[in-house]
Amino acid sequence: GAVSRRAGDYRAARRARDIAALVLWDPVISGAEYLDELFLSAHSREHAAERPRQRSIEEGGGHELLGFRLPAAFASAIGDLRLAAVVSDLPGQTHCVVSQSSRSADVLRQALAGSTAALRVAEIPGRPPWTEVDQIMSGEVPVQLLHHIVEVLCNGASA
Repeated sequence: GAVSRRAGDYRAARRARDIAALVLWDPVISGAEYLDELFLSAHSREHAAERPRQRSIEEGGGHELLGFRLPAAFASAIGDLRLAAVVSDLPGQTHCVVSQSSRSADVLRQALAGSTAALRVAEIPGRPPWTEVDQIMSGEVPVQLLHHIVEVLCNGASA
């Protein structure tokens, strides 16, 4: 089936009336750039078996990427995502937390600059838990960041 790509198809944007507060943790600003980063990361893997591979039509098409199936229709839908296109439809109490780098926070602020929505962007440096540290399936728990998110959700975006 066809994949709808309208800005209103983001779940939080569709349900803004039902959501009092929302925290976006290292949000994807551009789906196309995010996919490029995933493929670049996968291509740089040490072992060839870990690198992306094209999936046959019999397998459902698309790619195998970092151990996950990425059907072409799903990749296309991700590629069409633009945070700036939906930010005005998000709940009023939407707060962004950036843990990657100051550059990431600057890119996010720049992407949201043309928006009339007043989103607060907090920078809380730390390695995200989805980044492996020493061995497979072992990441750090970003306690300070999680405390911040809980505070924002419990007490509002002024936290």
